[in-house]
Amino acid sequence: MKTKRLIQRKKASSLRPKPRRKLTSKVRASAPRRVMVSPVERERAVPVERPMTAEELMMERDRIYARLVGIPNVISRPSPADYVVFEVADPAAVHRKLVQLGISPDVIQKYAKIPNGMRVFVRSAMANEAFLRALEVAAK
Repeated sequence: MKTKRLIQRKKASSLRPKPRRKLTSKVRASAPRRVMVSPVERERAVPVERPMTAEELMMERDRIYARLVGIPNVISRPSPADYVVFEVADPAAVHRKLVQLGISPDVIQKYAKIPNGMRVFVRSAMANEAFLRALEVAAK
């Protein structure tokens, strides 16, 4: 008999809602604060780029190829991949100059299948434009 009453009490106590605890901190939720950014900091900020689609990559590759045709001392070769192949008189010297001008050495490489060949990987339009301007200076 006593066990029945204990079981009934336990069931009844487990069905009761537990009291909610009061929040002890007095921090209120508010809207996010706006941060003032100076124009200089805004220029230094690196924009986050989304990955290029295959169509955008092909368009950018064709644009680089068309610009390489107009640069003196550079012979451009068509390429179906995500890079553009071109020839210069001295690839080691051009590579050194491009690195000095701020182009990453990982982006431009020697291309062994063509004598004096180099290749550049297609990136964003801004990065490709910086490369093309640097190549115009380096290939002189």
